[in-house]
Order: sequence, then structure tokens, then C-alpha cells
Amino acid sequence: MERYPESLILPLPPIRPDDPCLDVHKRFADDKDLLSIAVVEDGNPVGLVNRHEFLLEMSHLFGRALYDKRPIGLLMDKTPLIVDKDETVTALNERILGEKPAALLQGFIIVSGGRYIGVGTPLALLKATTAHMARKAEALRDASHRAEEANRAKSQFLATMTHELRTPLNAILGFSELIRDQHFGPVGDSRYADYAGDIHVSGQHLLRIIHDVLDMARIDAGKVELQEDVLSVERSIVETLRLVQPLAVQARVDLRTDIDRHLPLLRADPVRLKQVLLNLLTNAIKFTGPGGVVSIRAYRDRDGAISIAIADTGVGIPADKLDLVLEPFSQAHQDHGGSAQGSGLGLPISKSLMELHGGTLAIESAEGAGTTVIVCLPAERIADSGLSAAAS
Repeated sequence: MERYPESLILPLPPIRPDDPCLDVHKRFADDKDLLSIAVVEDGNPVGLVNRHEFLLEMSHLFGRALYDKRPIGLLMDKTPLIVDKDETVTALNERILGEKPAALLQGFIIVSGGRYIGVGTPLALLKATTAHMARKAEALRDASHRAEEANRAKSQFLATMTHELRTPLNAILGFSELIRDQHFGPVGDSRYADYAGDIHVSGQHLLRIIHDVLDMARIDAGKVELQEDVLSVERSIVETLRLVQPLAVQARVDLRTDIDRHLPLLRADPVRLKQVLLNLLTNAIKFTGPGGVVSIRAYRDRDGAISIAIADTGVGIPADKLDLVLEPFSQAHQDHGGSAQGSGLGLPISKSLMELHGGTLAIESAEGAGTTVIVCLPAERIADSGLSAAAS
């Protein structure tokens, strides 16, 4: 059941039915913002005295004799709020709150070019403010609807385009592989086989970019659902290391591991976790020069969470670009060969996938001093402690 908000309760001292009107008049005179006073007898409410009705009644009973010969200038507010007719509702409300809150009770004067044209009442201001807020709410709903439609259209476009691109690209990869490996006999000049190899490598690179773009679009559209299972963190790391080992050998980078043998099993999406590890390890190897080291460490934090830290001795990331690398399609620098780095989606996708797991991805780096990326899976994802790692 909805309750009356306590923030709207003003604990003002009440009056008794037999209190003199002079005391009530003094209360209103001392507090210009006081609108009403409750009349209470023995703790029970018996009436309400409204400021304006009270003063009007007092004036009706005694005003004529008291004020007959006196000018109104003695009683007027000499510093009323004066508002230009072209002032917006938002600006007017800000002025009232900042300059003269009493105008919410008294009203204000409206001018055009400094000349009087009318009076603004609190009720009129309330109606105008309500109408203004309704228009803003409608505009926000329309903008949100358009954004949702645009996002759906973008996702549909990317899904269609990636499908259309992958079909001919797979053919290019297949035929270039046949030529490169000379499956049907020698192609003559060896340069043809070399060119076919270049085509194949470039095609694979383009296919990875297409997959990344499609993944990012699905994540943005909220269409990625985790296929959770119970898994061993150690096994996931070892299997991913097998995939990147050839890349590390080619780059002459030493891979090292430090995995806590007593890590509990986790509930996670094994494919997506490996995707994160593959992205991070590939990046680390790419930006670590020959003779460098990439290490992966898995351990349990004090709060019970499982963390995996991937550190490299590579070029590092400038401090002003640490946030940039987590934005889609952003890149901190070129790789050592000066070639294209890819889509710039590896880190943003990995961060989003970790957040889908309720986890985090953080980067620690300094230019020229290497980079460490730490992914953390919360303690809530630890599986039944009765299960063994061998069961995964």
C-alpha cells in the first residue's frame, strides 16, 4: 500500500480553539510562508485556519475603520518579483526558488519591455509548470521510442550485413586456402601461393572483425543470453592458452601462468569466458615485443570473488587513453608493425560480457611499463562447494 510521504509532513505547532485571534495574527505576521495553522483540542484536530481566509475575515470585520484613511503603500510589498512575459516556465521557477520563494504564495508581476501587463498567480504557475512537465515527458517518451527503433534498425542492419558478408568471405577463405596449399597441383610462380596466403590471412582478419561487430550489436541490443554451466577456471585458462600459444611463439613472447590450484568451480558461460580470455591474451601478446612476457594469474579475493589478471611487459597505455580503450571502435595506438589493430571492440566486448556475468573488467597501465587487465567474477557465481574441479 502506498504511504503518505513523511517529507511532506510539517510538524507545525497547533493552536487551541480558545486562543485569541491576536496570537494567530502574530503567527501569520511573523512567518510570511505560513499558510495554515491546525486547531487541536486534547490532541484531536478540530479545525484549520487558512492564512488568506483569516486575514480577509479580519479585514472584513475591522478593516474599514482601521484602514479608511491610510494609503495602501504602507502595506504593499515594495520588492515584488517582476517577470518578463517571455521568460520560460523553467527560468521562472528557478528565479522564484533563488530570489523570492514567497512569490509562490503572493504571486508576481508580469511586464513587457518593463511596462506592466498583468499579474501572475501561483495557480497559473502551477498549471503552466504541470503542462510544461507533461510536454517534456512526452518528448522524452518520443525520443526514447525513436532511439529504440534506431537501435533495432541498427542491430537488424548489422545482422543482415554480417550474414551477407560472411557468405562470400567464407568462399574467399576456402579458395585462397586451396591455392595457398596448392591442393590441385603447383600454381607455377611461387608468388601466386604467397598472394593467396595474404588473401587468406586478410580474410580471416576481416571475418574476426565481422564477428566482433555482430557481437557488439547483439550486446547493445540486449540480445546476448548467457548459456551458463559449471566450469573450472583453471581448465578454461589452459584451453585458451593452447589457442594463443602459436601466436605467442610467432611473436617470441613468453607465456607464464600462476593459477591457484584450490579455486572453486564457477557458474558461468564457458564460451563467453573463453572469448574474454582469448581477447585479453591476444591483445597482450600483440602489444608485447619480442622477448617480452605475458602472464596470467588466477586467484580468489578476500571477498570471495574470483579474479583473473593478465599482465604484459609491452608498450602500455597512455593515462589519457585508459578510458578510451573501453569505448567501441577506439584504439590507444598502432601495434608494433604499424598495421591495423582490428575493430577496437575486443576490450569493450570483454567488459560487457563480464558485466553480463555480474563481474567487472579493470585496466592498470602506464605508457612504456606494460598493462594489466583484471577480470573479476563475483562470489555469488561460485558453484556448490561439494562439486570437484574434476567434475567439470
